Amino acid sequence: MKPPRFRAVGATSALKEEIIARALAAGFDDVGFAAARLLDDDLRRLEEWLADDRHGEMEWLARDPRRRAEPTSWVKSVIVFARAYAPLEWNQVERRYAAYAEGGDYHRDLKSRLDSIAQFIRDRGGRAKRFVDTSAILERAWAREAGIGFIGRNTMLISRTHGPNMYLAEIFTDMELEPDESGTGTCGRCTRCLDICPTSALDEKGLDARKCISYLTIELKRTMTEEEKAMTGPWDFGCDDCVTICPYTRRGLPPIRPGGRGVTRR
Repeated sequence: MKPPRFRAVGATSALKEEIIARALAAGFDDVGFAAARLLDDDLRRLEEWLADDRHGEMEWLARDPRRRAEPTSWVKSVIVFARAYAPLEWNQVERRYAAYAEGGDYHRDLKSRLDSIAQFIRDRGGRAKRFVDTSAILERAWAREAGIGFIGRNTMLISRTHGPNMYLAEIFTDMELEPDESGTGTCGRCTRCLDICPTSALDEKGLDARKCISYLTIELKRTMTEEEKAMTGPWDFGCDDCVTICPYTRRGLPPIRPGGRGVTRR
């Protein structure tokens, strides 16, 4: 059965309904549509974040930030796809990695799932460009715009149905598709993610990547200092503390034991 927000209303086109059906058949758990535009507020926050040097040594983030918040001129609609994944349960002594890395390469998996949908759009005369966490776009902001969820204090995209454990993927197209309502929601007074963060990388201003274990163990290209190594604690690749503590996590898939299939590295 389709989630309620997928029910056709008003001028929802047959093309949009077909894309939704194909997305669900491809294994995605949610799909939403947004009109291409400049994400003014998100660009302002990104520029402030960069000005505060919270991006650490990820200098590539500072290159032309506007293009991350504004699609190129040919793009008329942004289609966002979400696929839920299960959180992992660890015991006290295990070395840990983030749950999104359990199993195979999710970039390859999601791109494969997008193939038939992108081809369907092309067969109807449209352009279609796929994105899976590898290009200069603000994925979480577009997911919010497309109604998938809201961005929480942990800076993650949070779905009221599936929680924060979701892979995101997008298709940019020159077809004008009816946009969905933007995602709404709030963390309220909850500050569990801020309180549990082992390095105080999260605060009311967002994330300071320089303190984030995920940044230190994944994005940092140089050898960590001894102080930085001490900050990572039991984590070998990423950190899930701010995700697993989120009350919305319990609305998604139940946690599983790690399968021992290794870590997905980019």
